[in-house]
Amino acid sequence: MIVLPFTAEQFFAVFAAYNLAIWPAQILAYLLGAVTLALALCGGPLARRVVPATLAAMWIWTGLGYHLLFFAKINPAARLFGAAFLVQGALFAWAALQGGVLGFAAPRNRLRLAFGVFLAVYAAVLYPILGYLAGHVWPSVPSFGVAPCPVVIFTFGLLLIVRDPVPLWLLAIPALWTLIGGQAAFLLSVPQDWMLLLGGVAATAVLIRTAWTTRTMPSRIRPDAAAGRGAFRDDAGLGASGAVTQAAPLAAWLRRRPMRGYIVLAFGVSWGGILLILTATGFDL
Repeated sequence: MIVLPFTAEQFFAVFAAYNLAIWPAQILAYLLGAVTLALALCGGPLARRVVPATLAAMWIWTGLGYHLLFFAKINPAARLFGAAFLVQGALFAWAALQGGVLGFAAPRNRLRLAFGVFLAVYAAVLYPILGYLAGHVWPSVPSFGVAPCPVVIFTFGLLLIVRDPVPLWLLAIPALWTLIGGQAAFLLSVPQDWMLLLGGVAATAVLIRTAWTTRTMPSRIRPDAAAGRGAFRDDAGLGASGAVTQAAPLAAWLRRRPMRGYIVLAFGVSWGGILLILTATGFDL
């Protein structure tokens, strides 16, 4: 059984102090969230820069403002959490500067689009409502756009609206946080975080499956202009002779079973990391 270094009362007291200290940043977060979701659905060059820039701001603010300045007072592991959020914020900032990393536009799969919009709306609207019904009242609540779990849920919602495959290096930290932050649902009686745990795992599986499917799908064979003759090539491993490059056994297995591979790797890496963090910070298991 995991024994946390703080009580539930201390946990919510930190949120109370944090929310009062940053007020009215929560209002700005809601405004940014509404504009960002609208831009993500509309797509276009502006969305490719503004949406990841907004996500970068949310992750950096949460890592620095919440984890390092407030949560670290009662939880030594919050220093590691804060560093991870800063790294993720930097990755989104880089994606915003590049402008072509995340191609926001309504995906062709309507179920995926609906799932993404649902998660984004859940983070902003349903999350605080469920918290209120569970007895969590302002200011002792995680707030949209400035607290870890709502930020991660909102992030997954927006990434599901990306039509092109999402780079896997943008998914590692959010996927890990679904398993770390999601434990608040049962360890600290935060029922609204069940969606972080369940929805985050499902969203990660969908995004990884899309990325793997796209990578392994043969692209349109085209003349190799560099060769200056009728040779052909493609990006999936077909050479001029049309032979498929042999993949390593593990890579081939992951391509055939991306969902199972994700579950095995996600739980192995995340719980291994959790145990290392708990051991390093002196938690009692």
